[in-house]
Amino acid sequence: MSVSSAKPAAIAAAALLLLCSISATAQVVVAPQNDAARAVGDDPLRTREPSSGGLTQYGSGEGAGAMDQKASGFAPSIWRDSKPEVLGELLHRLPVETRSSAVHDIARRLLAMAAPPPTTHPGFLRVRVETLMAMGELSHVADMARAAGASADEHTSRMAVDAQFAIGRSEAACLDVLAVGPKNGGEFWSRALNYCRAVLGQGGAETLPYGQEIKTEAARASAIARNPKQPLDARITAAVHAAQYNAIPATLLGELMKRTGRGDRSAALGDGPLPHEPTAAVALWHVIDDVKDPTAKAELLRQVLRRADHIDNYVVSLVDTFRSPPMMFEPKPTGPDDPAFPRPADSARSVANLVARGFFTAGDSAMAQDWAKLGKGQGDAQQVAPFLAAIGSEETRKAAKFDQPLVRAALRGLDRGAAGREDVSGDGYLPPIADMTALDEAAQMGRVGETVLRALIVLGPEGPAAASPLAVNRAIAALRAVNQRDEAEAIAFEAIAAGIRGK
Repeated sequence: MSVSSAKPAAIAAAALLLLCSISATAQVVVAPQNDAARAVGDDPLRTREPSSGGLTQYGSGEGAGAMDQKASGFAPSIWRDSKPEVLGELLHRLPVETRSSAVHDIARRLLAMAAPPPTTHPGFLRVRVETLMAMGELSHVADMARAAGASADEHTSRMAVDAQFAIGRSEAACLDVLAVGPKNGGEFWSRALNYCRAVLGQGGAETLPYGQEIKTEAARASAIARNPKQPLDARITAAVHAAQYNAIPATLLGELMKRTGRGDRSAALGDGPLPHEPTAAVALWHVIDDVKDPTAKAELLRQVLRRADHIDNYVVSLVDTFRSPPMMFEPKPTGPDDPAFPRPADSARSVANLVARGFFTAGDSAMAQDWAKLGKGQGDAQQVAPFLAAIGSEETRKAAKFDQPLVRAALRGLDRGAAGREDVSGDGYLPPIADMTALDEAAQMGRVGETVLRALIVLGPEGPAAASPLAVNRAIAALRAVNQRDEAEAIAFEAIAAGIRGK
């Protein structure tokens, strides 16, 4: 779906399918209390991403953002030479509910970055905010509107206030209401002013109906999961749903699950498929976390990762616990050259390549390479061989022989001049020829932001895992052509993971 309709994806039918449903009309209840500290992100479960806790603003006017160049990974000149009306159309076509973590993350960073729009472009801020709102990136919405100041129109300001109330930043929201509410008419602002007077102990109404600007299921679930004022049960249920569409970080889902000890642990394991229900997922988490013997823990994780048909957000959040003790070893290893790294560690070696695959799929190639070195020579080394080829030289990629069409397409796309070598015989989403032609043209002309948007659209609503080899090849090659190597690699990793699973 797009912002004007709505959006979906491919890496999720997985280790945990995570298909729990929440009410499309779920409302978040905000208690009228002082939460000044909450506005700067003191919730221990706050998401680990720029602008997730306190208010973060960069730039000004229509080019305002919640990230600077360093955090976003894009240059401030990304929109140069693109036509405003073209960018507006592309933003409305961008998938917003996608199971591709790479597509979501690239879009999030691109839209939240502070960068001047091409020429004068009234509405550029608003359409970026609308898109981020639909994606569930509610803290970015608030930050961008505040950074824009007087340039934010009434609708953008309303979205920002709506988003802040939804994620529990009620005091920050009220500061904005008191700043812009009096100059805006309408029922929303009138009720918001009364509500904020109640929050400040100045009388007024005690309730505020909001969430009116949250248009997608993913965004509704994200609001509940991110709100520390919500009951833990509600947050977990919402987080499981939101994580399917990358509307929250996998780490937040993992942290929420670790907060509860409920669930039938004895039923969490076995030879069958991984559990689908949130309570069973919690149980599985605790079974693994409670095992103290490193060898037994590694074997259990090996079983879990092998039973996973896909590497999805939940599995990535499990793998993420390998970053810190006591998941497997004390003290925390920094890499294979660290004396603390488990040398004999047959237990770790048995699961190392599967863990490496998870890190590659999550986009952390540095950590993945450490684990791949530990798993070198193991029977499951083929799980990481295509990823290692992807980060190698062009000669290495050309010499690699892989049967899977998506793997071949991804590797060739990373090489300059390799676009269009894949045929259309493979399964998957095949974009219109006009879209691929426009992508090639944008890349050739060096229009970076436009190229990135077009590449994500060419991949289709479910991202690289469900795209045709031709679409994957063209999207990666176009990103590579405008020197967006990290973004091209992230798309390639997801395509490779899907290709391995489909073998």
